[in-house]
Amino acid sequence: MAVTARTRAMFDELLATRHVPLFRSSAALTVNTGVNALLGFAYWVAAARLYPEVAVGSGAAAISALQLGAGIGWTGFQYTLMRYLPQAGRLSRLLVLGSYASGMLIALPAGLAIIAYAGLSGQMSVIADGVPAALLFLLGIAGWVVFSLEDAALIGLRRSAWVPLENGAYGLLKLVILVALASTASALGLLLSWALGALCLIVVVNALLFVRVLQAPRAPGDLPAVPELARFTLGHHAAALVALLPDWIAPLLVIDLVSRQANAYYYAAWTVAFSLRLVFVNIANALIVEGARRERSFAGLLRLAFLLGGVVLVPIIVVTLVAARPILSVFGHHYAAGAGVLELFAIGLVPFSLLNLFVARERVIERVIPAFAAMSVSTIVTIAADVALLPRIGIEGAGVGWGIGQVAGLVIAGVSLAFAVPRGRRRAGVRDATGRPRQFPAPLHREPRAPAVGLANDALHRDRQEARDVAGVSGGRPE
Repeated sequence: MAVTARTRAMFDELLATRHVPLFRSSAALTVNTGVNALLGFAYWVAAARLYPEVAVGSGAAAISALQLGAGIGWTGFQYTLMRYLPQAGRLSRLLVLGSYASGMLIALPAGLAIIAYAGLSGQMSVIADGVPAALLFLLGIAGWVVFSLEDAALIGLRRSAWVPLENGAYGLLKLVILVALASTASALGLLLSWALGALCLIVVVNALLFVRVLQAPRAPGDLPAVPELARFTLGHHAAALVALLPDWIAPLLVIDLVSRQANAYYYAAWTVAFSLRLVFVNIANALIVEGARRERSFAGLLRLAFLLGGVVLVPIIVVTLVAARPILSVFGHHYAAGAGVLELFAIGLVPFSLLNLFVARERVIERVIPAFAAMSVSTIVTIAADVALLPRIGIEGAGVGWGIGQVAGLVIAGVSLAFAVPRGRRRAGVRDATGRPRQFPAPLHREPRAPAVGLANDALHRDRQEARDVAGVSGGRPE
């Protein structure tokens, strides 16, 4: 009876949070993850059925190379948008455009380096076979930078409900292009479907973003001074980029150390696992946005995110462990060879989720070094383990390496928290973008512990008050 009562109380607390923006944003982004997972699953099933396995393996490597080049440009700027758009006010347009431009300026030279590597290795001729192929690859990188950052802008502006619609349209368009190019039976069909689909969507979404959302009357901005903003952006850009390197590099390692055919099996398993990971990544992203709006109540928001993640995570792991082989068999009979990797990825979700909560916390309180250290150790351990294990045990080595890397990063996070010095207030000389002294909240460890129900009611009250305040400023239309 006591266990039943505690379980009922836990779900009552979760239901009480349904009006909290953290819950609403997490729900919208979880729907987005579901849409992406279903359409992504359909995409790779179609690719496996319509294209030769060698073409699927090469195309997957080319797509990973595109994401690597673009990710070098956009990965950190998404956190700048999510952290500071909630308080940017009239500076929002400048912040979004600056992030787009900066991301592309960083990504395009990286794309040139990837093309040079592809030409030397001879494994990805689809992106290094002449000037047209290289230009298409660079255009795809530039488009992917904007396509990725516009999601972060929508989340930071509390337009998370738009994200599933955008990504659903992209998934359908990408699938249509893939089927239309199936007669080529080459990796080019896969690469074109990703690049052209993104380029089409960024025109529509950014037209809506800049004409409808960012044109609305807004309060004066409260951004940190440029040096502070640059420090945050560069630091978390490095941390986020380092964290994603194993995802982009592992397919290239599988091709070089195992085979292109094995990479097709690995990539199918990774696609499913990555969709599962996004569920918790989305909760962490919503936590960053809402924490930026209410830093003083962040400790309570962190507990809510932990509770939401736990309720979602356990069923995901159980289902994946039970049904890994049937899930991958949908891609084709041979693709069930990736079931072992998928099971290992599912087990690794536990340390991955805890590590993401830690990094979200560091971003809200504007600390760089602990997040960068945890992610760097995780990536170094993952890549080293992949190189050591892939030649010996095949693609399962990538799953083992990823799990070990997440645990290593979590250990560094634990050490950082154990030896953390209370942040306190920053020095009085720090000023915002308008030259006014910035106000900073009290240290997180001094936050009172509030039950989830009380937190939900307080957050709902603050949201309604915020809507009334904004209405008084902007002519009656809440932001």
